[in-house]
Amino acid sequence: MGVLHVIRRSPTEGKAWDRCLERMAAGDALLLVADAVYAVGEKLVNGRVGIGEIQIYALLPDMLARGVGQGELGPWVRPIGFDGFVDLTLVYERVLTW
Repeated sequence: MGVLHVIRRSPTEGKAWDRCLERMAAGDALLLVADAVYAVGEKLVNGRVGIGEIQIYALLPDMLARGVGQGELGPWVRPIGFDGFVDLTLVYERVLTW
């Protein structure tokens, strides 16, 4: 499989999102952790990489720690726990952290 992109910054903080999205391709996945979970309801990927072309995940413990409820998830984002995070690192060939 492709690349698992793990992003930890809020979309409004720095250039991490822009750099990450520039490098994403069909078959890749995006995992939102830490402050990046604030973006679970936004279509930040659409327009650069089609939402149907990548899988988008959010780390549920980070969402809960920041007061982001599962009801705020866009339909294109799947919540996962720590076990799911580990599973993703085994599925994808490479992991890039932003």
